[in-house]
Formats: sequence, structure tokens, C-alpha cells
Amino acid sequence: MSKFKSTSVKVISSIISSILVISALTCGSKATAYASERNDGMNGKVISYSIQHISPTKQVEVTVYDLGDGYTATETTVTEDTNMMSRASASGDKTQNKDVELKNGKETAATIKVSAVFSYDGSRAAVKEYNQSKTIRSGYTETAWNTDKGDSTAFKDAFVSAKLTVKNDKTGKSVSGSAKVTCSKNG
Repeated sequence: MSKFKSTSVKVISSIISSILVISALTCGSKATAYASERNDGMNGKVISYSIQHISPTKQVEVTVYDLGDGYTATETTVTEDTNMMSRASASGDKTQNKDVELKNGKETAATIKVSAVFSYDGSRAAVKEYNQSKTIRSGYTETAWNTDKGDSTAFKDAFVSAKLTVKNDKTGKSVSGSAKVTCSKNG
């Protein structure tokens, strides 16, 4: 009987170890996939990423990108969902704000701000209110500004976006940044 218990414990221990390894690998691959999805049009290498849950309905994400040539972009996204506590009904409003600060070294070259209030009902999402704005520091010249918005379709989420390109008047080097907020049919 003792030999049977010992073998059973080893088998159970082995199964638990296998489950933990598989879980760790699965979680790791999801995190990697999520990190690669972080890039909503920003061309650059992710330097850092953090997420903070302010409340059950509100979170703040901060991503810093290396854009090359001494430029970086700090992207701050604040998301608030009015229906996160009661997912029984798949409808509600979602507010999302994104600020992108383009920096040349320690100097802010420009900022992009995009915000929207979306409504969703499980079958579609729509833009209810939105705003797109930019600020350009003296010593930089705007060379491109593009904005867009749209409600959800079968193949894409509702969104509001803006893209800005500025040129340093002294060096002639350009940098582009973009900001995009989105909402799926389920929030």
C-alpha cells in the first residue's frame, strides 16, 4: 500500500508540474501577443509599458516608444467603461482618451490628443462624441496632420484617430506620431 501511495503522489505531482508549466507558457505567449498588439500605428520600438487599474471601471496604460534619431513618444491611454461591472447586458458606453507626447531628447516637440465616447450593444459600436487636437512647440513645423473616425463594421472596431508629422526647424529631422482610440461591439 505504501508503494502505491508513493507512486500516486509522484504521478499527481508530475501532472501538477505539467499543468503549471503549460499555464506559464500560455500566459507568456498571451503577454507577448498583447505587447505586439500595443502598436496602433506608432512606428517604433516599445521601451516600456505599464498598466494601472484605478477602479473596476477605469484603467491607465502608459507606453513609451523609441522612434529613432533621438525621438521618443509617450502614449497615455485612459479607458473608462460604464458597463464593466455588469456584463450581463452587453451594452454601455466606453470613454477613451489617448495623449501622445513626441519628444526630441528631453524637449517636447508636439502632442496629439484623441478622445471619444463610444456606445456599444453587442452587435455594433458607434462614435457618440469625439475630439482630435495637436500642439506643436516653437522650433518645429507641422508637415502632415490626418484625422479619421468610423463606427464598427463586421471587420473592424469603431475608432477615432489622428496622425501628426513635425519637422525640427534646426536639424530638418522629422518625426511622426499617431493616436487612436477604439471600441469593439462588446466594449
